Amino acid sequence: AGKAERQYLWTMLGEYYLRLQEVEQTRRMWRMVAEADENNAGIRLKLFDLARQVGDEMAMLEVLADVERLSGKYSSEWKYVEASRLVWQVRNDVVDKDALARASKLLKEAGQQRPEWQEVVILQAEIASLEADVERTIELLQQSLKLGSPNPATIRRLVELLIAYRRDNEAEEAMGFLETSWRPPWADKIQATFELKRGNKE
Repeated sequence: AGKAERQYLWTMLGEYYLRLQEVEQTRRMWRMVAEADENNAGIRLKLFDLARQVGDEMAMLEVLADVERLSGKYSSEWKYVEASRLVWQVRNDVVDKDALARASKLLKEAGQQRPEWQEVVILQAEIASLEADVERTIELLQQSLKLGSPNPATIRRLVELLIAYRRDNEAEEAMGFLETSWRPPWADKIQATFELKRGNKE
């Protein structure tokens, strides 16, 4: 296989391992892609999100520096990564909530530079959640589903919020965005709950 085919295979294997929650295997695959292609900003964004997921701030800073080298501080990619790092810091009480204003500003600029970027909208939803704005969180998560192939974790967040606020019809609609080829176990449990409720009404 050629260089591009190998990188595609490693990227897809990383996605597969991520679904199995094999974080280290995912990181290994995606680092192989990053090392093979020093100019691949997309894989670095994936590595950043992975580092954030496991709370590895050193790895986040490494990717941030890498993105700055590749794209510069005025790029949408750098603004997204820095905003994401700030949100992670607020969520983990590293800095206070004042940092959310800077994160929001960076995301607004990134969204203007790259409209309909799904990750930006998902991160804006996380900021709304940290600000305890439930309606805005739901609205942004619903918007994100229409901007690309949704992450099952994002769908779960939205579905659980909607169920908590007794908006079952919208929750079922959100469940429809899950891939039919692979449904996480939690999805079947929630679907069974919907069917049980329907059965009780009939």
